[in-house]
Amino acid sequence: MRITKSNLVLIALLTFAAFTQTAQAKIRHFCLYELAEKSDVVFTGKVTTVSEKNAKVVVKDVLFGELAEEKVSVSPVQIRSCIMLHKNFSIDESVLIFGTQESKGRVMVVEAGHGKRSLKPENQLSTLATVKRILEINRLDEDARHKAMLSEVRNSDALMRMEVHRYIVSRIAHSDQRDRYKDELVALIKDPDPQVQRTALQAVQYIRDDDLVPLLAECTQRDDIQIIEAASMALSQHDTPESTKALIALTRHENPKIRIRAAVDLGNGITQPEAIEALTELLDDPDVEVRAMTPRRFVKWFRRGQAGEVIPQLVELLEDENWQIRSNAAHALGEYRTHETIGPLLETLKKCGPEDGNVRWMTLNALYCHCSKGGARERAIVDDQIDLIAGIVTESTPETDYRTSLNAIGILSCSSTEEAKKALKWAAKHHDKKDIRNYAKRCLKDEYNKTIRK
Repeated sequence: MRITKSNLVLIALLTFAAFTQTAQAKIRHFCLYELAEKSDVVFTGKVTTVSEKNAKVVVKDVLFGELAEEKVSVSPVQIRSCIMLHKNFSIDESVLIFGTQESKGRVMVVEAGHGKRSLKPENQLSTLATVKRILEINRLDEDARHKAMLSEVRNSDALMRMEVHRYIVSRIAHSDQRDRYKDELVALIKDPDPQVQRTALQAVQYIRDDDLVPLLAECTQRDDIQIIEAASMALSQHDTPESTKALIALTRHENPKIRIRAAVDLGNGITQPEAIEALTELLDDPDVEVRAMTPRRFVKWFRRGQAGEVIPQLVELLEDENWQIRSNAAHALGEYRTHETIGPLLETLKKCGPEDGNVRWMTLNALYCHCSKGGARERAIVDDQIDLIAGIVTESTPETDYRTSLNAIGILSCSSTEEAKKALKWAAKHHDKKDIRNYAKRCLKDEYNKTIRK
Protein backbone atom coordinates (compact mmCIF):
# COMPACT_ATOMS: atom_id res chain seq x y z
CA MET A 1 0.00 0.00 0.00
CA ARG A 2 1.27 3.43 -0.90
CA ILE A 3 1.62 5.67 2.16
CA THR A 4 0.33 9.12 1.34
CA LYS A 5 0.55 12.26 3.44
CA SER A 6 -3.15 11.95 4.31
CA ASN A 7 -2.59 8.34 5.42
CA LEU A 8 0.24 9.44 7.66
CA VAL A 9 -1.97 12.07 9.24
CA LEU A 10 -4.73 9.48 9.79
CA ILE A 11 -2.28 7.02 11.36
CA ALA A 12 -0.97 9.74 13.67
CA LEU A 13 -4.49 10.69 14.75
CA LEU A 14 -5.45 7.07 15.42
CA THR A 15 -2.25 6.49 17.39
CA PHE A 16 -2.89 9.61 19.46
CA ALA A 17 -6.50 8.56 20.08
CA ALA A 18 -5.38 5.10 21.21
CA PHE A 19 -2.77 6.61 23.52
CA THR A 20 -5.29 9.06 24.95
CA GLN A 21 -7.82 6.31 25.51
CA THR A 22 -5.25 4.18 27.34
CA ALA A 23 -4.11 7.13 29.46
CA GLN A 24 -7.67 7.92 30.47
CA ALA A 25 -8.55 4.33 31.33
CA LYS A 26 -8.55 4.60 35.09
CA ILE A 27 -9.27 1.25 36.70
CA ARG A 28 -10.66 1.19 40.23
CA HIS A 29 -8.24 -0.16 42.81
CA PHE A 30 -9.54 -2.69 45.33
CA CYS A 31 -7.59 -3.41 48.48
CA LEU A 32 -6.62 -6.99 49.24
CA TYR A 33 -8.80 -7.06 52.34
CA GLU A 34 -11.81 -5.95 50.28
CA LEU A 35 -11.20 -8.73 47.76
CA ALA A 36 -10.67 -11.29 50.53
CA GLU A 37 -14.03 -10.43 52.09
CA LYS A 38 -15.83 -11.27 48.83
CA SER A 39 -13.98 -14.55 48.18
CA ASP A 40 -14.53 -18.16 49.17
CA VAL A 41 -11.32 -19.26 47.49
CA VAL A 42 -7.95 -17.54 47.02
CA PHE A 43 -5.20 -19.24 45.04
CA THR A 44 -2.14 -18.74 42.86
CA GLY A 45 -1.46 -20.32 39.51
CA LYS A 46 -0.22 -20.01 35.95
CA VAL A 47 -2.35 -19.09 32.93
CA THR A 48 -2.17 -21.67 30.11
CA THR A 49 -4.85 -20.46 27.68
CA VAL A 50 -7.02 -17.38 27.25
CA SER A 51 -10.24 -17.14 25.24
CA GLU A 52 -12.84 -14.42 24.89
CA LYS A 53 -14.85 -15.78 27.84
CA ASN A 54 -12.42 -17.46 30.22
CA ALA A 55 -8.84 -18.37 31.05
CA LYS A 56 -7.43 -21.73 32.05
CA VAL A 57 -5.23 -21.60 35.14
CA VAL A 58 -3.06 -24.39 36.55
CA VAL A 59 -3.44 -24.10 40.33
CA LYS A 60 -0.18 -23.83 42.25
CA ASP A 61 -1.14 -22.96 45.83
CA VAL A 62 -4.54 -22.56 47.55
CA LEU A 63 -4.23 -19.83 50.18
CA PHE A 64 -7.83 -19.83 51.35
CA GLY A 65 -10.84 -22.12 50.91
CA GLU A 66 -10.89 -25.50 49.20
CA LEU A 67 -10.10 -26.18 45.57
CA ALA A 68 -9.70 -29.80 44.56
CA GLU A 69 -9.07 -29.28 40.85
CA GLU A 70 -5.52 -28.92 39.53
CA LYS A 71 -6.75 -26.79 36.63
CA VAL A 72 -9.66 -24.34 36.71
CA SER A 73 -11.52 -22.08 34.31
CA VAL A 74 -11.72 -18.49 35.54
CA SER A 75 -13.84 -15.60 34.28
CA PRO A 76 -14.29 -12.80 33.45
CA VAL A 77 -11.08 -12.30 31.52
CA GLN A 78 -11.80 -8.62 30.85
CA ILE A 79 -12.29 -5.74 33.26
CA ARG A 80 -14.07 -2.49 32.58
CA SER A 81 -12.54 0.89 33.14
CA CYS A 82 -14.50 4.12 32.83
CA ILE A 83 -14.36 4.01 29.03
CA MET A 84 -13.65 0.48 27.76
CA LEU A 85 -12.98 -3.21 28.41
CA HIS A 86 -9.39 -4.40 28.94
CA LYS A 87 -8.10 -7.98 28.65
CA ASN A 88 -6.90 -8.96 32.10
CA PHE A 89 -5.09 -12.27 31.46
CA SER A 90 -2.15 -13.36 29.33
CA ILE A 91 -0.68 -16.79 28.60
CA ASP A 92 2.15 -17.94 30.93
CA GLU A 93 1.28 -15.20 33.42
CA SER A 94 1.61 -15.99 37.14
CA VAL A 95 -1.57 -14.85 38.87
CA LEU A 96 -3.22 -14.45 42.24
CA ILE A 97 -6.98 -15.03 42.12
CA PHE A 98 -9.63 -13.92 44.60
CA GLY A 99 -12.77 -15.74 43.56
CA THR A 100 -15.97 -17.60 44.23
CA GLN A 101 -16.55 -21.16 43.07
CA GLU A 102 -19.41 -21.28 40.57
CA SER A 103 -19.26 -25.02 39.91
CA LYS A 104 -16.69 -27.79 39.71
CA GLY A 105 -13.62 -26.42 38.00
CA ARG A 106 -15.13 -22.96 37.44
CA VAL A 107 -14.19 -19.85 39.43
CA MET A 108 -15.67 -16.38 39.12
CA VAL A 109 -13.13 -13.62 39.81
CA VAL A 110 -14.63 -11.26 42.39
CA GLU A 111 -15.48 -7.61 41.77
CA ALA A 112 -16.16 -8.14 38.05
CA GLY A 113 -12.64 -9.39 37.39
CA HIS A 114 -10.71 -6.96 39.60
CA GLY A 115 -9.90 -9.80 42.00
CA LYS A 116 -7.04 -10.95 39.75
CA ARG A 117 -3.50 -9.77 40.46
CA SER A 118 -0.37 -10.43 38.42
CA LEU A 119 2.53 -11.88 40.38
CA LYS A 120 5.95 -10.53 39.40
CA PRO A 121 9.11 -12.50 40.28
CA GLU A 122 10.73 -9.49 41.97
CA ASN A 123 7.98 -9.05 44.58
CA GLN A 124 6.06 -12.33 44.52
CA LEU A 125 7.25 -13.56 47.92
CA SER A 126 6.49 -10.31 49.73
CA THR A 127 3.09 -10.01 48.01
CA LEU A 128 2.07 -13.52 49.03
CA ALA A 129 3.29 -12.93 52.60
CA THR A 130 1.03 -9.86 52.78
CA VAL A 131 -1.91 -11.75 51.27
CA LYS A 132 -1.53 -14.58 53.77
CA ARG A 133 -1.41 -12.12 56.66
CA ILE A 134 -4.51 -10.32 55.34
CA LEU A 135 -6.33 -13.65 55.09
CA GLU A 136 -5.37 -14.48 58.68
CA ILE A 137 -6.61 -11.14 59.95
CA ASN A 138 -9.80 -11.42 57.91
CA ARG A 139 -10.85 -14.49 59.95
CA LEU A 140 -10.86 -12.51 63.22
CA ASP A 141 -13.83 -10.72 64.79
CA GLU A 142 -14.11 -6.99 64.18
CA ASP A 143 -12.33 -5.76 67.29
CA ALA A 144 -9.46 -8.24 66.92
CA ARG A 145 -9.24 -7.40 63.20
CA HIS A 146 -8.98 -3.67 63.93
CA LYS A 147 -6.24 -4.24 66.52
CA ALA A 148 -4.34 -6.58 64.23
CA MET A 149 -4.32 -4.02 61.42
CA LEU A 150 -3.19 -1.30 63.82
CA SER A 151 -0.31 -3.56 64.87
CA GLU A 152 0.84 -3.81 61.24
CA VAL A 153 1.08 -0.07 60.63
CA ARG A 154 4.89 -0.12 60.90
CA ASN A 155 5.31 -3.17 58.66
CA SER A 156 8.36 -2.86 56.42
CA ASP A 157 6.51 -4.11 53.34
CA ALA A 158 5.14 -1.26 51.19
CA LEU A 159 2.07 -3.25 50.07
CA MET A 160 1.12 -4.13 53.64
CA ARG A 161 1.54 -0.53 54.75
CA MET A 162 -0.76 0.62 51.94
CA GLU A 163 -3.38 -1.98 52.95
CA VAL A 164 -3.13 -0.93 56.60
CA HIS A 165 -3.43 2.76 55.73
CA ARG A 166 -6.59 2.21 53.70
CA TYR A 167 -8.06 -0.06 56.36
CA ILE A 168 -7.43 2.32 59.25
CA VAL A 169 -8.71 5.36 57.38
CA SER A 170 -11.76 3.71 55.82
CA ARG A 171 -12.75 1.04 58.34
CA ILE A 172 -11.55 1.96 61.82
CA ALA A 173 -12.13 5.69 61.36
CA HIS A 174 -15.71 5.08 60.21
CA SER A 175 -16.51 2.38 62.76
CA ASP A 176 -19.17 3.12 65.37
CA GLN A 177 -16.59 1.93 67.90
CA ARG A 178 -13.76 4.17 66.65
CA ASP A 179 -13.44 5.98 69.99
CA ARG A 180 -12.16 2.70 71.49
CA TYR A 181 -9.00 3.03 69.42
CA LYS A 182 -8.24 6.65 70.27
CA ASP A 183 -5.26 5.81 72.49
CA GLU A 184 -3.67 3.63 69.80
CA LEU A 185 -4.19 6.35 67.19
CA VAL A 186 -2.76 9.05 69.46
CA ALA A 187 0.33 6.92 69.96
CA LEU A 188 0.67 6.64 66.18
CA ILE A 189 0.38 10.42 65.76
CA LYS A 190 3.45 10.68 67.99
CA ASP A 191 5.35 8.06 65.97
CA PRO A 192 8.59 9.31 64.34
CA ASP A 193 7.51 7.90 60.94
CA PRO A 194 5.66 10.63 58.96
CA GLN A 195 3.67 8.04 57.02
CA VAL A 196 2.38 6.51 60.27
CA GLN A 197 1.54 9.98 61.58
CA ARG A 198 -0.49 10.82 58.44
CA THR A 199 -2.47 7.59 58.70
CA ALA A 200 -3.38 8.26 62.32
CA LEU A 201 -4.24 11.91 61.71
CA GLN A 202 -6.63 10.97 58.92
CA ALA A 203 -8.25 8.40 61.20
CA VAL A 204 -8.84 10.74 64.16
CA GLN A 205 -10.76 13.19 61.98
CA TYR A 206 -13.92 11.39 62.99
CA ILE A 207 -13.18 11.22 66.74
CA ARG A 208 -14.75 14.33 68.23
CA ASP A 209 -12.83 14.49 71.48
CA ASP A 210 -11.67 18.04 72.21
CA ASP A 211 -8.79 16.64 74.26
CA LEU A 212 -7.17 15.89 70.90
CA VAL A 213 -6.98 19.57 69.93
CA PRO A 214 -3.59 20.41 71.59
CA LEU A 215 -1.94 17.45 69.84
CA LEU A 216 -3.53 18.35 66.49
CA ALA A 217 -2.43 21.96 66.89
CA GLU A 218 1.11 20.77 67.59
CA CYS A 219 1.02 18.75 64.36
CA THR A 220 0.33 21.92 62.37
CA GLN A 221 3.85 23.04 63.32
CA ARG A 222 5.49 20.08 61.55
CA ASP A 223 7.50 20.43 58.34
CA ASP A 224 5.63 17.73 56.42
CA ILE A 225 2.93 19.37 54.28
CA GLN A 226 0.70 16.27 54.26
CA ILE A 227 0.83 16.05 58.04
CA ILE A 228 -0.16 19.71 58.34
CA GLU A 229 -3.06 19.21 55.90
CA ALA A 230 -4.29 16.14 57.77
CA ALA A 231 -4.06 17.99 61.08
CA SER A 232 -6.00 20.91 59.63
CA MET A 233 -8.81 18.64 58.44
CA ALA A 234 -8.96 16.98 61.86
CA LEU A 235 -9.07 20.35 63.62
CA SER A 236 -12.12 21.38 61.59
CA GLN A 237 -14.12 18.75 63.48
CA HIS A 238 -13.48 20.56 66.78
CA ASP A 239 -15.37 23.83 66.82
CA THR A 240 -13.55 25.41 69.76
CA PRO A 241 -11.57 28.63 70.26
CA GLU A 242 -8.39 26.54 70.46
CA SER A 243 -8.98 24.64 67.22
CA THR A 244 -10.00 27.86 65.48
CA LYS A 245 -6.83 29.61 66.66
CA ALA A 246 -4.69 26.83 65.18
CA LEU A 247 -6.54 27.00 61.86
CA ILE A 248 -6.28 30.79 61.73
CA ALA A 249 -2.51 30.46 62.20
CA LEU A 250 -2.45 28.18 59.15
CA THR A 251 -4.17 30.84 57.03
CA ARG A 252 -0.90 32.78 57.38
CA HIS A 253 1.35 29.84 56.48
CA GLU A 254 4.00 30.54 53.85
CA ASN A 255 2.72 27.73 51.62
CA PRO A 256 -0.42 28.77 49.69
CA LYS A 257 -1.67 25.16 49.63
CA ILE A 258 -1.75 25.19 53.42
CA ARG A 259 -3.57 28.53 53.44
CA ILE A 260 -6.18 27.04 51.10
CA ARG A 261 -6.54 23.93 53.25
CA ALA A 262 -7.02 26.00 56.41
CA ALA A 263 -9.55 28.26 54.71
CA VAL A 264 -11.58 25.28 53.53
CA ASP A 265 -11.61 23.88 57.06
CA LEU A 266 -12.58 27.21 58.61
CA GLY A 267 -15.45 27.42 56.16
CA ASN A 268 -16.67 23.86 56.64
CA GLY A 269 -17.00 23.22 60.33
CA ILE A 270 -16.08 26.28 62.39
CA THR A 271 -18.61 28.73 63.83
CA GLN A 272 -16.27 30.80 66.02
CA PRO A 273 -16.68 34.47 64.92
CA GLU A 274 -12.94 35.19 64.88
CA ALA A 275 -12.65 32.92 61.82
CA ILE A 276 -14.50 35.49 59.70
CA GLU A 277 -11.71 38.05 59.93
CA ALA A 278 -9.08 35.47 58.96
CA LEU A 279 -11.08 34.41 55.91
CA THR A 280 -11.68 38.04 54.95
CA GLU A 281 -7.93 38.68 54.96
CA LEU A 282 -7.49 35.85 52.43
CA LEU A 283 -9.63 37.75 49.92
CA ASP A 284 -6.55 40.01 49.51
CA ASP A 285 -4.01 37.16 49.53
CA PRO A 286 -1.05 37.63 47.15
CA ASP A 287 -1.68 34.18 45.64
CA VAL A 288 -4.43 34.14 42.99
CA GLU A 289 -5.47 30.58 43.77
CA VAL A 290 -6.02 31.46 47.41
CA ARG A 291 -8.07 34.52 46.42
CA ALA A 292 -10.08 32.43 43.95
CA MET A 293 -11.20 29.77 46.41
CA THR A 294 -11.82 32.02 49.42
CA PRO A 295 -15.26 33.49 48.47
CA ARG A 296 -16.89 30.06 48.61
CA ARG A 297 -15.63 29.57 52.14
CA PHE A 298 -18.28 32.04 53.31
CA VAL A 299 -21.21 29.99 51.98
CA LYS A 300 -21.99 28.16 55.24
CA TRP A 301 -21.53 31.38 57.21
CA PHE A 302 -24.01 33.14 54.92
CA ARG A 303 -26.52 30.32 55.24
CA ARG A 304 -26.41 30.87 59.00
CA GLY A 305 -27.04 34.59 58.44
CA GLN A 306 -23.49 35.48 59.50
CA ALA A 307 -20.51 37.32 57.97
CA GLY A 308 -22.67 39.95 56.26
CA GLU A 309 -19.87 42.47 56.73
CA VAL A 310 -17.87 40.81 53.94
CA ILE A 311 -20.57 41.38 51.29
CA PRO A 312 -19.14 44.72 50.00
CA GLN A 313 -15.74 43.11 49.46
CA LEU A 314 -17.28 40.21 47.54
CA VAL A 315 -19.19 42.67 45.38
CA GLU A 316 -15.85 44.34 44.52
CA LEU A 317 -14.48 40.95 43.46
CA LEU A 318 -17.13 40.78 40.74
CA GLU A 319 -14.85 43.22 38.89
CA ASP A 320 -11.67 41.16 39.35
CA GLU A 321 -9.69 40.31 36.21
CA ASN A 322 -9.57 36.61 37.17
CA TRP A 323 -12.68 34.72 36.01
CA GLN A 324 -12.46 32.16 38.84
CA ILE A 325 -12.51 34.92 41.43
CA ARG A 326 -15.49 36.58 39.72
CA SER A 327 -17.47 33.34 39.42
CA ASN A 328 -16.80 32.24 43.01
CA ALA A 329 -17.71 35.67 44.32
CA ALA A 330 -20.99 35.48 42.41
CA HIS A 331 -21.66 32.01 43.80
CA ALA A 332 -21.14 33.19 47.38
CA LEU A 333 -23.32 36.27 46.89
CA GLY A 334 -26.25 34.03 46.03
CA GLU A 335 -26.17 32.55 49.51
CA TYR A 336 -26.75 35.72 51.53
CA ARG A 337 -30.36 36.89 51.56
CA THR A 338 -30.16 40.61 50.85
CA HIS A 339 -31.53 42.59 47.93
CA GLU A 340 -28.38 44.72 47.90
CA THR A 341 -26.38 42.09 45.98
CA ILE A 342 -28.87 41.66 43.13
CA GLY A 343 -27.98 44.88 41.31
CA PRO A 344 -24.25 44.05 41.17
CA LEU A 345 -25.04 40.52 40.02
CA LEU A 346 -27.21 41.83 37.19
CA GLU A 347 -24.45 44.25 36.15
CA THR A 348 -21.98 41.36 36.11
CA LEU A 349 -24.34 39.39 33.91
CA LYS A 350 -24.52 42.25 31.41
CA LYS A 351 -20.73 42.31 31.10
CA CYS A 352 -20.37 38.58 30.46
CA GLY A 353 -19.13 37.79 26.98
CA PRO A 354 -18.96 34.44 25.15
CA GLU A 355 -15.69 33.68 26.91
CA ASP A 356 -17.24 34.15 30.37
CA GLY A 357 -19.31 30.94 30.44
CA ASN A 358 -18.53 29.99 34.03
CA VAL A 359 -19.03 33.51 35.34
CA ARG A 360 -22.40 33.75 33.57
CA TRP A 361 -23.50 30.36 34.93
CA MET A 362 -22.49 31.19 38.53
CA THR A 363 -24.10 34.63 38.34
CA LEU A 364 -27.37 33.20 37.04
CA ASN A 365 -27.23 30.56 39.75
CA ALA A 366 -26.87 33.28 42.39
CA LEU A 367 -29.79 35.24 40.95
CA TYR A 368 -31.92 32.10 40.87
CA CYS A 369 -31.16 31.53 44.57
CA HIS A 370 -32.39 35.04 45.33
CA CYS A 371 -35.52 34.66 43.21
CA SER A 372 -36.47 31.23 44.54
CA LYS A 373 -35.49 31.68 48.19
CA GLY A 374 -35.81 35.44 48.65
CA GLY A 375 -38.84 37.67 48.95
CA ALA A 376 -40.95 39.87 46.72
CA ARG A 377 -38.41 42.71 46.88
CA GLU A 378 -35.64 40.54 45.41
CA ARG A 379 -37.90 39.22 42.64
CA ALA A 380 -39.06 42.74 41.81
CA ILE A 381 -35.50 43.94 41.23
CA VAL A 382 -34.88 41.04 38.83
CA ASP A 383 -38.25 41.60 37.13
CA ASP A 384 -37.16 45.14 36.26
CA GLN A 385 -34.47 43.59 34.04
CA ILE A 386 -36.18 40.32 33.14
CA ASP A 387 -35.54 41.04 29.46
CA LEU A 388 -31.84 40.38 30.17
CA ILE A 389 -32.66 36.88 31.44
CA ALA A 390 -35.17 36.25 28.68
CA GLY A 391 -32.57 37.21 26.08
CA ILE A 392 -30.11 34.68 27.45
CA VAL A 393 -32.71 31.96 26.82
CA THR A 394 -34.05 33.06 23.45
CA GLU A 395 -30.61 33.88 22.06
CA SER A 396 -29.03 30.60 23.16
CA THR A 397 -27.18 28.45 20.64
CA PRO A 398 -26.14 24.77 20.68
CA GLU A 399 -22.83 25.96 22.17
CA THR A 400 -24.54 27.68 25.14
CA ASP A 401 -23.69 26.05 28.47
CA TYR A 402 -26.54 23.75 29.56
CA ARG A 403 -26.27 25.10 33.13
CA THR A 404 -26.68 28.66 31.89
CA SER A 405 -29.99 27.86 30.19
CA LEU A 406 -31.16 25.83 33.17
CA ASN A 407 -30.62 28.64 35.67
CA ALA A 408 -32.10 31.24 33.31
CA ILE A 409 -35.28 29.15 32.96
CA GLY A 410 -35.40 28.84 36.75
CA ILE A 411 -35.28 32.61 37.14
CA LEU A 412 -38.00 33.10 34.51
CA SER A 413 -40.21 30.60 36.35
CA CYS A 414 -40.09 32.85 39.44
CA SER A 415 -41.32 35.85 37.47
CA SER A 416 -44.95 36.78 36.79
CA THR A 417 -44.08 39.17 33.96
CA GLU A 418 -45.32 38.71 30.42
CA GLU A 419 -41.73 38.84 29.14
CA ALA A 420 -40.85 35.84 31.30
CA LYS A 421 -43.89 33.83 30.15
CA LYS A 422 -43.14 34.63 26.53
CA ALA A 423 -39.52 33.45 26.91
CA LEU A 424 -40.66 30.25 28.66
CA LYS A 425 -43.10 29.50 25.83
CA TRP A 426 -40.34 30.02 23.30
CA ALA A 427 -38.00 27.71 25.23
CA ALA A 428 -40.72 25.04 25.57
CA LYS A 429 -41.02 24.90 21.78
CA HIS A 430 -37.73 25.97 20.26
CA HIS A 431 -34.79 25.43 22.64
CA ASP A 432 -32.27 23.07 21.06
CA LYS A 433 -31.89 20.97 24.24
CA LYS A 434 -34.74 18.59 25.03
CA ASP A 435 -34.24 18.74 28.82
CA ILE A 436 -34.50 22.53 28.75
CA ARG A 437 -37.67 22.33 26.64
CA ASN A 438 -39.20 19.91 29.14
CA TYR A 439 -38.14 22.10 32.08
CA ALA A 440 -39.79 25.13 30.49
CA LYS A 441 -42.97 23.13 29.90
CA ARG A 442 -43.07 22.08 33.56
CA CYS A 443 -42.60 25.69 34.65
CA LEU A 444 -45.48 26.82 32.44
CA LYS A 445 -47.66 23.99 33.75
CA ASP A 446 -46.85 24.89 37.36
CA GLU A 447 -47.76 28.51 36.68
CA TYR A 448 -51.03 27.44 35.08
CA ASN A 449 -51.90 25.25 38.07
CA LYS A 450 -51.19 28.13 40.47
CA THR A 451 -53.55 30.35 38.44
CA ILE A 452 -56.31 27.73 38.51
CA ARG A 453 -56.01 27.30 42.29
CA LYS A 454 -56.38 31.06 42.76
